[in-house]
Amino acid sequence: MATLQEYWEQVGVGGLILVGVLLFFVPEPTTSFLGIVVLMIASVIWLANWER
Repeated sequence: MATLQEYWEQVGVGGLILVGVLLFFVPEPTTSFLGIVVLMIASVIWLANWER
């Protein structure tokens, strides 16, 4: 079974952004909100990695 670190290396921030965009465009308010939250988290992670 893969560890969380190995899974994260495979998916990465790009996959997280893609999931956030897909959730945002689902026409339910809850999934749109979750999509925005996922996009915000992915953006923070991306900017933190870019800063290094």
